[in-house]
Amino acid sequence: MITGYHYKFYLNANHAIYLNGQLGQTHPHTWEFSFEVINENKDFVLFNKVSPLIDEMLNKYQNQNINNIEPFDKINPTLENISEYFMKEFRRELKKIGMTLIWIEVSENASISYFINVIDEKEEEKENKKKKIINEDMDSRIDDIIKLVTEK
Repeated sequence: MITGYHYKFYLNANHAIYLNGQLGQTHPHTWEFSFEVINENKDFVLFNKVSPLIDEMLNKYQNQNINNIEPFDKINPTLENISEYFMKEFRRELKKIGMTLIWIEVSENASISYFINVIDEKEEEKENKKKKIINEDMDSRIDDIIKLVTEK
């Protein structure tokens, strides 16, 4: 059984996205960031640690045109790119206080949202590590066999 906490935060900001090389019209959104975390410490969670942390991260974008703020001054601020960026940022900062981000959903309006299941990513990382260990082991065994054959 996995237990954890579900959080919601809101970002009011403007953006314009590039479509077919053309910058579209700047328009406002109230993005909803909804995410779930696992408390790795198994201690009581001080909720007053999480809220200020996320609020601080979103604050520099609040009521701004995010196209003018890093990294969206260089990358197209699509729903997908915004989700990916904040997933990485939230994940890094939450880890510092013993929380593991497992899932995030970002909505730009009531009818569309984009989600990222971070648990699948962790499973993929584990699987890749296993494959690497197996490959290194096999390479070592093949090298040993080649040495035995060439020494005779």
